[in-house]
Amino acid sequence: MCNQGLKQFTINTINDYNKSIRVIKYVNNIPSPENIEHPNYDQIGVRYRLEEAIFDPNSDVYPGVIGLTDVITLGEQAYFVRKLINDNEIISRYEIDRKKFTPDYFQGLIGDWDAAAIFPVDIFYEDLHMIKQKKNKWLRQISYPDRDAIFNRVYPLYPVSQKLINEINHKIIIYHKRYTKWHFVEFANDYFDKPQRLKVEIADPEEGHRITLLKTVNRLEYDPPHVKIITITE
Repeated sequence: MCNQGLKQFTINTINDYNKSIRVIKYVNNIPSPENIEHPNYDQIGVRYRLEEAIFDPNSDVYPGVIGLTDVITLGEQAYFVRKLINDNEIISRYEIDRKKFTPDYFQGLIGDWDAAAIFPVDIFYEDLHMIKQKKNKWLRQISYPDRDAIFNRVYPLYPVSQKLINEINHKIIIYHKRYTKWHFVEFANDYFDKPQRLKVEIADPEEGHRITLLKTVNRLEYDPPHVKIITITE
């Protein structure tokens, strides 16, 4: 088979990933070249066994799989959340009853930080956006200038599914963006003019299939004193 099918699959897959990256919004993303050592970096990857027809430019099959990179983008979000929640260092932790979780309380914990926050989706939508609550003060303090929620016109809020990332259940993470950075490795790719953060490796065909590996290599940098975790109790 000519390389055209492999090329189209690789381009489609990387473009799909680039359109759906979430962590790129969370914090400053810092690239690192692949030809140096990367101690303390972690690989987020997935291995698929895909039908050979996907890579055949003469077939009627689309050269790619819609949503194939969702495992990677979700894995990156999970990596971000778990790194902070599971850290046993000096991260400040708070508990508050769900009914007492107010905008004033939240603003008090933010203080003078250049902060952002990760929310479980149930609290994000049911508490912060519940229209039926006539006195819902959150509604007056949340805006969507660029489709993402902003608290008090300054602080980004990002919802994460607690069904997919169990660790975020009943927890809210506040972090100082100045002290939180996402480092990622850039990989050279023959089909792109510049390096890409998603590496795509396609094996030779075997019994009508090809083993395909997708991965990113990353490191989350943060300062524990500039992270706060709120546990919401019922």
